[in-house]
Amino acid sequence: MQLEDDKNIRTLDAVTTEAGMVAMDEGTSTPDDRRWARDLVASYEARIAERRRNLSPPVVAIKKAEPIRPGLLAMSRDALVAVLDRLTNALGHEVQFGHRDLDSLSDNDLRHLIQAIDVSNNAG
Repeated sequence: MQLEDDKNIRTLDAVTTEAGMVAMDEGTSTPDDRRWARDLVASYEARIAERRRNLSPPVVAIKKAEPIRPGLLAMSRDALVAVLDRLTNALGHEVQFGHRDLDSLSDNDLRHLIQAIDVSNNAG
């Protein structure tokens, strides 16, 4: 289906481009032409919006964070960074997080991050 959609889009693009080139050469447009163009654009925008909505994930309920484990609460910042390094090295490409500058994270942010990625609960 995707291949057919791509082919249809390319065909429509070629036809509308050629029609636009002819219209530019002739240099005239009527109110009907402008109305048709506005309707066409509105139709495209509606279809694009519908496809974007269909690609969007369903609404996910926001879950409250679990309380930080006591073992993590007892750790210093240096120990937290060491645990995070160990987890990152152990999990390799299976773990990704957006904070590579750990200095911008608070100690509790580090604790929550560790708790979120440490599924084995071995970090504290």
